[in-house]
Amino acid sequence: NDPLLNRYIEQAVANNLDIKIAQTRIRQARAFRQAATAKFYPQLDAITSAQSEQLSKQGEILGFFTNFPGVNLIQRDQVLYQPGFDAQWELDLFGKNKRTIESRQAIMEQENEDRRKIVLSTVAEVARNYIELRGAQAEMQLVLKNVALQRKNFAIIQHRYQVGNSNVLDAALAKSQLKKTE
Repeated sequence: NDPLLNRYIEQAVANNLDIKIAQTRIRQARAFRQAATAKFYPQLDAITSAQSEQLSKQGEILGFFTNFPGVNLIQRDQVLYQPGFDAQWELDLFGKNKRTIESRQAIMEQENEDRRKIVLSTVAEVARNYIELRGAQAEMQLVLKNVALQRKNFAIIQHRYQVGNSNVLDAALAKSQLKKTE
């Protein structure tokens, strides 16, 4: 329930290249499965082509095209359209197409599981690092409080030494402990 950790996890999942690759593999596996499923249905192909030609004016002038004066039997601009159609359907008598679809489905499910593993690993790594950081920050706060307390302790012992209520050894030990903690 830490909003900062949740944001870090969302960013890690959104920007992780391994997860993006896994998502691409899932889309690819889904496309292969759909292509295998399409073999159960008739395959239809439509082909069209268009070709445009323009005859030279020079052909008329030189007499290659026999046009009578005032009558234009041959059109200079010509367009040719060719439509085509093809259909095929393969019966799945021995179950090859069905097994192919099952195989593609299994591959797609495996890719989904691989993505889940990558997401889980990424989330776990971000959470572990975040918890370690928070632990280090808490430890640092404790160390800083300890340093502040040892400074006060050293100041008290130093003052007691100056007024004669403590010996030089106590002051040296307090100073050594403070430097060690710092």
